[in-house]
This record gives sequence, structure tokens and C-alpha cells, in this order.
Amino acid sequence: MDSLLEVKLFKNGPIHMEGKFNIVLPDGTKEVKEGTIHLCRCGSSKNKPFCDGTHAKVGFEG
Repeated sequence: MDSLLEVKLFKNGPIHMEGKFNIVLPDGTKEVKEGTIHLCRCGSSKNKPFCDGTHAKVGFEG
């Protein structure tokens, strides 16, 4: 890999990532994303694997 990926964990929130990503979903489809993404940690997002802000509503701690 020739570039450095930045990953930040927000207290009680999502995983914040900056870079270029090839995301493989459970059904095998692929999505290419570039820039900033936020991945769900609470498990309650309606837009998994991406965060939709639900962690604040459900009181996620982690």
C-alpha cells in the first residue's frame, strides 16, 4: 500500500476513516469510496456498514 490511511475512533460514535476504500459488502458487491467515511460501531445504523447517527439516539457507549 503506497498511502497512509487515517483511522479515528470517536468516543461513543463511529469509526472515522480518510483515504480511498474498496468496500466488499456481505453479498459480494463492491463499493469504491474516496475521502472521508464513517463506519457504524453501534450496530443500529439503517445504512450499514456506514454510520447514520443512530448511535446518539440509542445511547451507544464504546
